[in-house]
Amino acid sequence: MRRQVMNELQNLTEFRADIPDPDAVQVQSAWAPLSREIHRSFPVGVRPVRRRPSRRVLLWAATAAAVVPLALSFILPHGTPGGPDPAAAAALRAAAAAALEHQPGTRPTDGQYVYVRTRDSATYLYGPADEKLTPFLYTESGTAQRWIGPDGAGRLTYVGTQVSFPTEKDRAAWVAAGSPKLQSGSGAETYRPGELSYLDLSGFPSDPGALLEIIEQREIVGGPPGDWESFAIIGDLLRAEYAPPKVRAGLYELASELSGVEYIGRVTDLAGRVGTAVGYSHNGLLHMLIFDRHTTELLGERTVVVDAEEAHLAPAPDTILGMTGPAGTITYEVAYLHRAVTDTTHEVVGTQ
Repeated sequence: MRRQVMNELQNLTEFRADIPDPDAVQVQSAWAPLSREIHRSFPVGVRPVRRRPSRRVLLWAATAAAVVPLALSFILPHGTPGGPDPAAAAALRAAAAAALEHQPGTRPTDGQYVYVRTRDSATYLYGPADEKLTPFLYTESGTAQRWIGPDGAGRLTYVGTQVSFPTEKDRAAWVAAGSPKLQSGSGAETYRPGELSYLDLSGFPSDPGALLEIIEQREIVGGPPGDWESFAIIGDLLRAEYAPPKVRAGLYELASELSGVEYIGRVTDLAGRVGTAVGYSHNGLLHMLIFDRHTTELLGERTVVVDAEEAHLAPAPDTILGMTGPAGTITYEVAYLHRAVTDTTHEVVGTQ
């Protein structure tokens, strides 16, 4: 892996060396979505995954159960570029109404932490060092716990569980490549104040128009312009460390107004729970938000290849890529298993 990183660093250093260095604004614009993924997903043993500019520029490298092919009739877009799918809009408006009926959750005070436990899964394309060998897909899975305080201090742990292959052909290609080690293992890390991202939405407006204005500024959560990215940011905000019911309702209402939002329907998440899913397609990928229609809590997320040609990436020798594969490949999914406020960074809440 060190050889791979060094080779990529050298290539990056030599690539278009005549181009001036980016200014501070450009650097911040590029760093914002990367920082969002790092702080949201937890990078113990993380492996960078590069693809065309897209929402996910970094994935956990210790993640995932098997790739599950989906019927294309189930995952192809139902909406139109001119507006949201009516069924998606109806489901999101219902979620907005349901959110208003719930009491605010516990807001952590100084010295407390928001505890979140997740299970996640990711599929990668491995390019063997020998160019004559066949690239192969593999999937990693794992569970993570994170404790984040209002001051940005906290602790993150990750336990990798298994590696699998979507097909026997992929397994055979792995064996032919010398059965390289694929699992990133487990780890833990403690962070000082300011080193983690803590997002409190208590001061946010609940009006969808005002929320859209904040989101489109790309300052609270960064990213490129476009409704597809605004949809992704809405998911980020629904996962905030603290979000009052009125703000959650506003976010669901705003999502119901975005052009291109698709209704997926009833979906079973990575933890086996049934929820309602809506999604947005971009760069050959369909990104889903799966939520409980009664509590409106975000149960999980899933990214699926819907256009293999558009999402296709060919790995260079000795590299690993994410967000690519045959149509129906689940390239990434995560289930949010438990959430609570704790007094220490070692307190575990709920059943493991």
